[in-house]
Amino acid sequence: MFFDTPSIPVILGIAVLLLVFDVLAVILRFITQHKLRQKPQVDDWLTIPSLLGVIGLSSIIFFGLSTSTLGHRWQTVDPEGGTLITTVHVCTPGPS
Repeated sequence: MFFDTPSIPVILGIAVLLLVFDVLAVILRFITQHKLRQKPQVDDWLTIPSLLGVIGLSSIIFFGLSTSTLGHRWQTVDPEGGTLITTVHVCTPGPS
């Protein structure tokens, strides 16, 4: 099955690619405003906090990949039957 095991290079490549596109979009937006000799409006300035949010989310993805909590296969054992259950967790579960 295609989604059985997420590929770490694919997750890393997509995260880096989208981060680069987001940074370029914000930079090009301000360059365009400057070349058109227009003052940046509120919607232009609001792209900066959203870019900081994207950078924060990307850093969480990079941290998850570096600590093996994102995109790695984990094996767990069924407590009732004792059989091995192989699962893929995208993020670590919280305390229960």
